[in-house]
Amino acid sequence: MKSWIKFSLSLFCSGTVFLNPNLVQAQEFERLPEVPGIDTSQVQYVRGETVRDRNLERVIIREVGRDIIDEVETVYNYHKIDLNSDGYDEALVTLRGRAVCGTGGCITLIIQGTSSGYGSILAVLASVRYIWYPPKSPLERGGL
Repeated sequence: MKSWIKFSLSLFCSGTVFLNPNLVQAQEFERLPEVPGIDTSQVQYVRGETVRDRNLERVIIREVGRDIIDEVETVYNYHKIDLNSDGYDEALVTLRGRAVCGTGGCITLIIQGTSSGYGSILAVLASVRYIWYPPKSPLERGGL
């Protein structure tokens, strides 16, 4: 039986809603809390994408490895935003599944946007209680 990547939608500030290719659901934004001394008036909230992106899936499989993605049920959440002002949206992708999550959290990829879609992975981040840090190498993430 051929496995496939399930697609999911989330906002970085809210929970995940799992989607199948025939179901799309929207979520309300969870606003950042008021914190004395921190001005959040300029924060832009970006809604996560609600449709599968086959080009993005190809980059994930190419860069992460089909054996890891296909072996276990893996879902991904993504948001498109131009991070470097080059006119092309980068993709912030969070992978979720047994092979890509561990005690330190799940893996988030930043994938370069290009004129033809997506290029390679710019950064790999692992999350630990809302603190983000780049791992030294893919093997040190505990699974890739």
